[in-house]
Amino acid sequence: MNVPVLVPRPAATLMLLREASDGVEVLMVRREPKASFAAGAWVYPGGVVEAVDHALSNLGGEQRLLRQVEPEPEEDRGAYRLAAIRECFEEAGLLVGQLNGTPLVPDWRDRVLTDAEAWERLIHDQEFMPEPHRLHYLFRRITPPGLPRRFDTRFYVAAAPRAQEAAVCEAEVVDCRWVNPVEALELEAQGEMLLLSPTRASLQLMADPELQDQVLTD
Repeated sequence: MNVPVLVPRPAATLMLLREASDGVEVLMVRREPKASFAAGAWVYPGGVVEAVDHALSNLGGEQRLLRQVEPEPEEDRGAYRLAAIRECFEEAGLLVGQLNGTPLVPDWRDRVLTDAEAWERLIHDQEFMPEPHRLHYLFRRITPPGLPRRFDTRFYVAAAPRAQEAAVCEAEVVDCRWVNPVEALELEAQGEMLLLSPTRASLQLMADPELQDQVLTD
């Protein structure tokens, strides 16, 4: 009996970096321990590319790539970048962009979470202005065949927006923390932090001070 191969769903995830007293930190969020996929794992804000991201993909803007990594695939590039920004805002309350040219205020996320059309409407009204050109492409990972869920995920990294505080949406993730990439890898080795293999690979990349400087001086 032939088992049908699931087609991977397009997805995007976003690493946010910030400078700290003991080095550079990345924002990580913890998935629900009872989730059907990656239960309890520490990941980055992210999710599936939605129709709204395709509709707004003409906002793709200037492309900037990190050195020493593969080039970003051209197809639907703007939609992936906008999905990464949207999911980061929904899950962690941080917007890579501006609100009427001023810093974001917390209650705007409530509008997006409670109104399915709010994100697109606010962008069209130019109240939200995502800045996809600030995202650096890292790599692409496709879930191997045979698993119950498959994703075709692009990993991005950007400097964390200033004057905004991370706050998780508990309907999707249960916790968040800023952690040094090297420390996160050490915590995994000690059995204190569950990581997926693509997450581990991205942390290993971002442990490089040269790449950190490229992102933080953008």
